[in-house]
Amino acid sequence: SGTNYKLALKPSNIGLSEVVITDGQIEMSTQIGSKPGLMKLNHQVAHFLPGYGDNSVFNLLRLMPGIVAAGEQTNDLIIWGSYAGQSQVLFDEFTIYGLKNFNDNISAFNPLLAKDIEVYKGGYDAKYGERVGGSVNIVGKTGDPDKLGFTININNMTMNALFEIPLFKKASLQIAFRHTYYNLYNPNDMNFLIRQNNDADSTNDIDVNVVPDYTFRDLNIKYSQKFKESDLFYISLYGGNDNFKYSVLDSLGPYRNLNIAASETNIQSGATAFYGRTWKNGSTSNFTASFSKLDHQFTDQLQIEIPVIDSINQKEDRKSNNILNEFKIKVDNMISVHRNHTLEWGVGLYSNRISLVEDTFNIDYININDNASRYLMYIQDYMSIGKKVILKTGLRYTHAFSLKKVYLDPRISI
Repeated sequence: SGTNYKLALKPSNIGLSEVVITDGQIEMSTQIGSKPGLMKLNHQVAHFLPGYGDNSVFNLLRLMPGIVAAGEQTNDLIIWGSYAGQSQVLFDEFTIYGLKNFNDNISAFNPLLAKDIEVYKGGYDAKYGERVGGSVNIVGKTGDPDKLGFTININNMTMNALFEIPLFKKASLQIAFRHTYYNLYNPNDMNFLIRQNNDADSTNDIDVNVVPDYTFRDLNIKYSQKFKESDLFYISLYGGNDNFKYSVLDSLGPYRNLNIAASETNIQSGATAFYGRTWKNGSTSNFTASFSKLDHQFTDQLQIEIPVIDSINQKEDRKSNNILNEFKIKVDNMISVHRNHTLEWGVGLYSNRISLVEDTFNIDYININDNASRYLMYIQDYMSIGKKVILKTGLRYTHAFSLKKVYLDPRISI
């Protein structure tokens, strides 16, 4: 019953046994310093980071210096202040256009397939181009040609499975599949507030129930074959579907019904055929053909129905379809002139096509179809001067056919 208490605390010492620290697979998250503006990420660390496993690689990217952190921006990859779309993301040589899905916690590619991640924050050499921002190059696994492998990962977003099947000699087939195994959006947490007269008076506001439905799934198939000791051939295929839709069917009073149907669908696909050859003198040649496509579809319908007089008032009717694709074929060569001197050169042909169609009440107000093709060639000299100095000079030549212009981009790093 009193208000004045004295609690005596006696100190106690507890001895702890020694902790033995041994080496393991995880040593560091990044390797910085070998080349200007280049970071190599250890993707194995990504699985141990806080956050969702499906977006762990991009969460790791956004923790790196020079890249906007996840807490500041979740939709795009912002490198050194570049705007959305100004940085390039490649997975097995095909371009990933849709970095985000409707749910930002699911990445655009399967994290179980990542083998090597290179981030060029700005000072990339003449081999890279096509963007004014940075470049992220993600190389997928080639698979185990000796034994059967199976990996499964279930988190609170998706179920992810990877199969590795050995075929013939020195060949492997990888199949990876992700799918949302439940609706990520709870219907009980979603509703709309409708103001009948669209004014400040809240006495006539009506709550209506929203019924959402969300599905994400993607599939990766990759066949890899090694020839001799170091030649590599692979075909990598990817297809992903991200679909969110919701509907509203509710009453606005005794005489009117509200009917809303909206959906947003993102379909992304990509394919690459690659062959890398190593010659007897240590020189290499890589032949690549790839295709990537992003198809974005959006619909929005809103109707006010009056059953008594059999009347339907169409308040909203919007549809849009935006398609972007890219096809490229290129050859990259590296010639070993001397043990301290290397010459690199390559040629390529790129083609992009875009289509944007939007209509409202069956009237087209945007209808754009365009394409752009370009031919490129690059050459660069890589020279080691002494034990501590590396000099690299290069020139990139781009001929844009639709613009009828030639662009020369010099590169130098030391």
